[in-house]
Amino acid sequence: SVEGCLRSFTRVEQLGSNEQCFCATCGGLQDSAKQLSIHKLPRVLCVHMKRFKQSDYNKSNPGKSTSSKLDGLVEFPLHSLDMSPHTAAHICTGAADLPALAPSRLYDLFGVTVHHGTMQNGHYTAYVRHQASWFHCDDASISRVPESAVRSSSAYMLFYMQKDLQ
Repeated sequence: SVEGCLRSFTRVEQLGSNEQCFCATCGGLQDSAKQLSIHKLPRVLCVHMKRFKQSDYNKSNPGKSTSSKLDGLVEFPLHSLDMSPHTAAHICTGAADLPALAPSRLYDLFGVTVHHGTMQNGHYTAYVRHQASWFHCDDASISRVPESAVRSSSAYMLFYMQKDLQ
């Protein structure tokens, strides 16, 4: 899910022994960790999904890496994506939950880009929301589609807008 991807992006990462930090107090090296967070939320949030994998092992040509496309479905919310757990304000204070979810921390989906095809050859289409309706755009063809078509798409990019902009 997109929420799982965001949790993975902002989780604490223990750094290796070759990345220890020097401590001026004790004069020795100390284990360290890092954690990413979002300092300021954008008004429009673009989520770019990793849809390729690079592999160092290639049976047919040892020593040469191969690329492959990742087509697995990633669940994503159409309404009220909560970005507050991924913000520096939330992570740095250790707050379990914020008193009230501000509309500026909640996002609604308004567009999805989908790639059809392979790594070498393909075609892009898009789903876009206008008011409460969803449309599928494929070159010169635009058709109204149900939400279920958007939810079941293999999204490449997701476009969200803050609730307070709507």
